[in-house]
Amino acid sequence: MLIGCVFLVLGYIINAQKIRLTRWAAQAYNNGKGGYATITAIKNTNLQHNNRRVKEYIFTYYLGTLEYKFRFKSAYHRQLKTRQQHLIFILPEDPNVVFVPFLFFKNIERFENENKDELV
Repeated sequence: MLIGCVFLVLGYIINAQKIRLTRWAAQAYNNGKGGYATITAIKNTNLQHNNRRVKEYIFTYYLGTLEYKFRFKSAYHRQLKTRQQHLIFILPEDPNVVFVPFLFFKNIERFENENKDELV
């Protein structure tokens, strides 16, 4: 019974994070502005996933003259390197709400083609 409750709570926490991320992505893509973010740092974490070291990728982007950072942790994005630029969608009302299509989709050309006029 106790083990079942523990798994129920863990499942809720994991799904709540995924739902929040999906909401942010939808808000930023539908109501935000497109731009580009640069990977400015890649740090090792103490976490492991499937015997792989989890890395933290730090993206830097600007809205006007203000600089913002977006942090993304993954064990499966080894192709990312510092100084790479990637398409990003930013919600101007809350610049911390961002969506980086490259992290979730392999074919991002459709995002670039649909939003060329909006890029900041």
